[in-house]
Amino acid sequence: MMKNNASLNEDFKIIEEIVGKVKEYKPFSDNNYSIGLEEGGGIFVVINKYSDFTIFKFLVNS
Repeated sequence: MMKNNASLNEDFKIIEEIVGKVKEYKPFSDNNYSIGLEEGGGIFVVINKYSDFTIFKFLVNS
């Protein structure tokens, strides 16, 4: 859980700090994104924004 950011770009800056450099991302559905990483393949992230905070949920294919 993180404080609520103003934009999706700010959210992805935080995601990069956690998982590494993001090469590309594509919307999968409303708040789900498919992320291609520069190193390590890809993951999915769910971004749930609320008035005071944001929750990131990471899903990794194994």
